[in-house]
Amino acid sequence: MHAAATQPAFLASLFDALPQSVTWSAPCFDATGKITDFVIRYANESGGIHIGITRAALIGLRIFSEIDLAEDLRERLWNQYMQVYCNGQRVEDTYFDPLRNKYLHVVRTRADEGILTLATDVTGQQQALQELRRQTQQLQCEQNAARLNSILNSVHTWMLVVTPVLETGGRVVDGIVRLANKAYTDFKNLPLEDITGRSARSLFPPQHHERIFLHYQQALQSGVPARFDLVCDDPGRIYWMDVVVTRLDEDLLVTITNFTKLRQLQLQLEQKVQELQRSNRNLEEFAYAASHDLKEPIRKVRFFIDRLRQHYGPEAGTVPERDFSRLDVATERMRDLVDDLLAYAQVSLRPHHLEPVPLGEVLRNVLVDLEVEIEQVQARISLSPLPVVSGNRRQLQQLFQNLLANALKYHRTGIRPDIRIEASEVWGYETSAFLGPEEAERRYYQVRVTDNGIGFEQSDAEKIFQVFQRLHGNSEFRGTGVGLSIARKVAENHQGFIYAEGRPGEGSTFCVGLPAGTNQDLASGVTPTKS
Repeated sequence: MHAAATQPAFLASLFDALPQSVTWSAPCFDATGKITDFVIRYANESGGIHIGITRAALIGLRIFSEIDLAEDLRERLWNQYMQVYCNGQRVEDTYFDPLRNKYLHVVRTRADEGILTLATDVTGQQQALQELRRQTQQLQCEQNAARLNSILNSVHTWMLVVTPVLETGGRVVDGIVRLANKAYTDFKNLPLEDITGRSARSLFPPQHHERIFLHYQQALQSGVPARFDLVCDDPGRIYWMDVVVTRLDEDLLVTITNFTKLRQLQLQLEQKVQELQRSNRNLEEFAYAASHDLKEPIRKVRFFIDRLRQHYGPEAGTVPERDFSRLDVATERMRDLVDDLLAYAQVSLRPHHLEPVPLGEVLRNVLVDLEVEIEQVQARISLSPLPVVSGNRRQLQQLFQNLLANALKYHRTGIRPDIRIEASEVWGYETSAFLGPEEAERRYYQVRVTDNGIGFEQSDAEKIFQVFQRLHGNSEFRGTGVGLSIARKVAENHQGFIYAEGRPGEGSTFCVGLPAGTNQDLASGVTPTKS
């Protein structure tokens, strides 16, 4: 339990340790389903440093309507975001932000129905590169050689100037190193004079020669920088490198960024995610086994308590009778808790068998099961026509039984409970559920269970769905805090959603969304079936 609980903090510390800005943004949709913006939902510690704001201020901002951007840069970034989100393409780009006087290198990928952006401030490198381009035109001027070397050697990125060697037909087959900065000579552990004038083939890993020189040729012929990754083995070491080849007249500038530490952190992160998933599966299996095995001991405890009470026959109002009553209450609560744990463990996995389930029939069965509770509080139940959905009948009955039991339990003293159950067909983006882009474009049957009970603060709307989370003690309302967790798990098992809206002292509404069909059904004019 402790190892699983510390995983999120460990993963967050990995991201916060990165000097690069890491953000995750989700699309915003208008009423027609068109993407209008992207809102930042997550940022690491360095997330807002490139635009001069804190992480707390960055989260929740709409990128294209709330962050100040130059107009041409705004259009460029919008095209990138749409390309990544709509086509799933990975985009790499280096651009200049004139409002902040910075160069940024960004990598954007689609991740979990949003866009993950890794941004690196490369202002120093770009300024050095610009200076290098200007100075390389004067390499033959002796008075500027020292200054050029100083610039090159101040950059931690490995840099080489290479003259390509061409065979007949213009194919690049080798290169002659004309210049190398100190970062590269230190990596090779060779003096500069042992590198300059040397064949590129003798310096680069043989297994990558063909790929390296192919990118050299592309940059030389097109004039467009070529970018590629390399994984190289040195004796006892592995390096992950990002290589950019830029044409300088008849030569090539090769810049190599060693991102080995970042890659190692990524691998550690992936490993921890796998461990967390495995731990969660183990916990679910443990909860099922433990709760199942505890049922028999609890039954025996109840049996022997009854035998002892019959044997000693304590009189009403005496201390022994009160002790027996306390034992009854304690074992009853323990039995309820084990039953709820077993029910939660049983719904942790998605059902294998799905069938058409008339929700109207399911709700009528639930009302029969809760007949005693309804009669005790004189509740008034209004049941509107409900649709037929594809699902697991048993799990769906658990979902709605927990919702109705919750509405009956948390009624106001002296006020007759009034519970309304109604359904409508909606698009995902029309609801208040937090959905990904694909889910937002899906049709749902939304069932609303509304009561006039004690309600709750909207700030607690997510807390009430957590296992063992209760807003009231057992002295006020009896329960284990598992019922609403089961309801959410069932909704997720059916690729749906559930959320709550509370009004303290007035009541609450629980909204359950279950898939209503495919977009093809909508196009063909399929009419929802009502039960």
